[in-house]
Amino acid sequence: MFDHGRSLVKQNEGKPFAMVGVNLDKTAAEALDCQLENDLNWRSFYDGGNMNIHDGYGIFAIPTVFVIDHKGKIQWIGNEFNDGLVDKLIAEVN
Repeated sequence: MFDHGRSLVKQNEGKPFAMVGVNLDKTAAEALDCQLENDLNWRSFYDGGNMNIHDGYGIFAIPTVFVIDHKGKIQWIGNEFNDGLVDKLIAEVN
């Protein structure tokens, strides 16, 4: 997952694309360690150990991927990347 995420971010550099993660580790230090150890090239929010983001979006599995269009509308939710949909949405904006 991390390898593909890094390549997806790099491939879409300079395009209307952003990837954001939510880290569910128990402490902020563990979350930062995960970010650094896995050389993640996207923003990742620490959920404070209380899972507010997790619960607010109804995430029941890790990982859960949301594809959101440029208008802020969720277009897809799944447990892996949907590269074809990402490419389509980027093309629609350009």
